[in-house]
Amino acid sequence: CDSDCDKRDWTSWFVFEGLPGTKLENTTVVTIRGTKSTLEKILDIEFWSTSVMINFASQLLFVGPVFNEFWSSSWARSWYSGKKVRYQSVVTYIQNRTQVEPHRIYYVSGHSLGGGIAGLVAAELGIPSVGLSAPGVSTTAELLQL
Repeated sequence: CDSDCDKRDWTSWFVFEGLPGTKLENTTVVTIRGTKSTLEKILDIEFWSTSVMINFASQLLFVGPVFNEFWSSSWARSWYSGKKVRYQSVVTYIQNRTQVEPHRIYYVSGHSLGGGIAGLVAAELGIPSVGLSAPGVSTTAELLQL
């Protein structure tokens, strides 16, 4: 990691470019790797556990409304949106590329942890995504205010 790297960003990702002279020459696919390392397992738990808890607790008669009210508060959403730093390098890369090469078609994809993050990145940037076996993206996207 060089001096520009944010140590809080744990996401591993790769870029695939369409070959010149093919129908895909103006296509860029950013693929986010799924869970492999111990650090990524921690990211899985840290990033998606709130979504699981919200979905579970919302089903409980007495706890659900209180739990939902707390996570709907501006304070909780503001705190949770700080988790965007975990995948900011991907967002910044795609933003920079779309400014420099707006004629290209961009996709983001991933599996498992990568699929979930791909969905969040796509929601934030308004680009297509393909996620395989992605965790609770809709609740997490709502918490991140995407």
